[in-house]
Amino acid sequence: MSSRALRLSSRVAYQEQGDGFRVEIESNKQIWILIFVPAFLVMWTLAGIGVAFSLLSGNGSPGLLLWLLMWTVAEAIISYAVAWAMFGKEIVELGDGVLTIKRVTLGLGPTRRYEADKVQDLRPSGYFGGFGAFSWSWNLAYWGLTGGTVAFDYRGKTERFGIQLEEREARELVRVIQGYFNQ
Repeated sequence: MSSRALRLSSRVAYQEQGDGFRVEIESNKQIWILIFVPAFLVMWTLAGIGVAFSLLSGNGSPGLLLWLLMWTVAEAIISYAVAWAMFGKEIVELGDGVLTIKRVTLGLGPTRRYEADKVQDLRPSGYFGGFGAFSWSWNLAYWGLTGGTVAFDYRGKTERFGIQLEEREARELVRVIQGYFNQ
């Protein structure tokens, strides 16, 4: 097998490795997320710091404490979404009978492992250009927080990877991966 990386698109590359393969899917670099959301995050951070100082000085109301708690959760989610947009990537590996999916941002992130012989019905499955702006799942996937456009069944559950891939990319990626499952 070759060790040369092959590109499916500007965001997706795969490489054969011994008896398996490795796919790297870079995050979708949307310019408005990369520029405007960090600017919003700076203003949001300053607002939270102002409220915290108000509470610490005894000038704040109990309602401000609740606001600060919600601010903290939103700050964490928005910060993660920006970091994902700038530095995130998914790494999919198949080898030694194990399918491994990692979502990493700045080298950190969860890893999921699946027994390859129990992976069934690998397929493209996502919001390909459809309007789902009022769907919770679509919104989380849009921000890179969850989901994916490639799905498979594993022990009675549907699992996903390939956040924000175009339909063509997802179909081609499924074709490539199925070739390795069939070997």
